[in-house]
Amino acid sequence: MSGSGVDRKMKVAVCGGGNAAHVLVPALKEAGASWVGVFTPFQEEASRISEGVASGGIVARYPDREARGVPDVVTSAADGLIPQADIVILAVPAFAHLGMLNAIGPHLKEGAWVGAMPSRGGFEFLGTHPDIARKSALLFGFQTLPWACRIVAYGRSVRVLGVKRTVRVGSLPSAAAAEVAERLGRLIGIRMRPVASMLAITLGNVGQIVHPGIMYGLFRDREDVAFAEEEIPLFYQGVTEAVAGVLDCISDEIGLVAGALSLKAGWTGDDCRVGSLREWLIESYGDAIADPRDTRSCLATNSAYAGLRIPIVKSGALHRPDFRSRYLTEDVPYGLVVTKGIADICGVATPTIDEVLATCSRWMGAEYYVDSRPVGRDIKNSRHPVNFGIATAEQLVRAGS
Repeated sequence: MSGSGVDRKMKVAVCGGGNAAHVLVPALKEAGASWVGVFTPFQEEASRISEGVASGGIVARYPDREARGVPDVVTSAADGLIPQADIVILAVPAFAHLGMLNAIGPHLKEGAWVGAMPSRGGFEFLGTHPDIARKSALLFGFQTLPWACRIVAYGRSVRVLGVKRTVRVGSLPSAAAAEVAERLGRLIGIRMRPVASMLAITLGNVGQIVHPGIMYGLFRDREDVAFAEEEIPLFYQGVTEAVAGVLDCISDEIGLVAGALSLKAGWTGDDCRVGSLREWLIESYGDAIADPRDTRSCLATNSAYAGLRIPIVKSGALHRPDFRSRYLTEDVPYGLVVTKGIADICGVATPTIDEVLATCSRWMGAEYYVDSRPVGRDIKNSRHPVNFGIATAEQLVRAGS
């Protein structure tokens, strides 16, 4: 699939019906993809999208412009869409990745590209999926979602709050990362930066820092707090110096894990470098951040985060923090649990990650670690390396490249 210019003959399947899928359709059409299909395994969801786009397509409203796109196909039948696609993008939560691969795998075109936006932790371990191997598929993963976005009207419009300047991407095989970054960057209109190992995408998963980290920082020892509707705290703009300190500690520990893995693998340069959270925020958002002096100010003055509040559940007339939101149910088992597993393999102590992981697991009613060992009842529902028979740094390196 090499070539130059806009991919006017490229056929792309978008799997999912959430925020990201709503932005992807107009982005792909705007870039010139000749055919864009939407697959969701839920008939009701497919029908709602079809009804919405019948009014003229999906409109993505950016801060400074609009983009509109009409998908060529919307269906809940994988066999009617996936065989046509050169590139398949999973725009679904991490817990849905395996189920989606199971649904689309038998129908993949030989040599198709299949990837997740974002991939979260351990997506590379799914490279052993039998259909990926059987169809010689290339696997890719985005470090993060390129946009901060929220659906306004289902199947009709989505609001794009902010756009990242750069998004990192990795691939299996890792040698294809530069081509993947160049092609996908043109297809969605975002500058993509290739990394030499997908382990850098796993360890560089920023969601595992900010989502559990902020929830822990805001609500440890006060999980029973309740708010009137007008008092619901801002999520990013509500970060205090103390909460930012927790985030920086998690970020520093991940950096130590990446460094230790690089030493064990014999990597040099940027093969598996993971920068700090503050570095990532500045690289991703640039001028959208009014005050970049430290992590707290980067979060508090980022216009892409303006107005976003904590996840909540209604409790009578009040609202309580939602400890079963995707901020935890995705970024703990497909984030911190994976990173903790890699840290254990590399012999790196992670006291802050351990504390945040233990507290968030308790809030979720989940059990991943028992007596510092990954033997909890819910470890199988994560992408911890142990689930893939990975126990050494050498096995990790092979899985990521």
